[in-house]
Amino acid sequence: MEAIDRKYGKIRVFLTSYFVFAILLIVEIVILFNAYNTLSYKGNKLRVQEVSSTGVVMSDHDRNELTMTVEIVTHINNFNKTHTIKYLSETIQYVYRYGSDSIYTFSDGSTYTDPFIKVIVNGITPDEPLDSVQREERGLADALTDYFQDYIPAGTFIGYAIFGLLFLLFAHGTFFYPESFWRVKTAFSVRGGEPTAFYIFMSKLSSVFLAILIYAGLLVIL
Repeated sequence: MEAIDRKYGKIRVFLTSYFVFAILLIVEIVILFNAYNTLSYKGNKLRVQEVSSTGVVMSDHDRNELTMTVEIVTHINNFNKTHTIKYLSETIQYVYRYGSDSIYTFSDGSTYTDPFIKVIVNGITPDEPLDSVQREERGLADALTDYFQDYIPAGTFIGYAIFGLLFLLFAHGTFFYPESFWRVKTAFSVRGGEPTAFYIFMSKLSSVFLAILIYAGLLVIL
């Protein structure tokens, strides 16, 4: 590493390295953003177009829209949320009833009641009596409901990118300039002196772990 610094200059190596890792971080966030906003349904790739207080709008490659509208009916002690999903010639409905069983109505007109209290045997929930099409339609309804309730907007991803770049800059700074970091850290507690070789080694090692944590943390959060 020192030979590379002498040949190309430490500041140039620092900036080049940071630029490369920053590009990788941004690419990772873009990939995660695209994956988060994309669903696969019956062989079609659907992408989120809008999430509002009344529902979700997605579209496929041919610009056919999938819409989910949500109607909330409030009772004295509870409330129901009716999710109506329309895509091409299909209509799927999911009714969430607070404190009670939920009901799915599939595109073929069949229904399934999801029990509020489920029996779990040895830590496993018994298989539901659904065929593959019904399972996919239920999965679509659940995924759209997750979007409606907890959608992560693009601005949040931009925030992740900004914080990630700042932490990455900090990690690179402690790796390439551990002595300067030590002087800043001890400016008000130590007069004179130099950091030990062990401190420099540990600073570089911790900066590597911090960089790894930044990339891995995004995968865990999203």
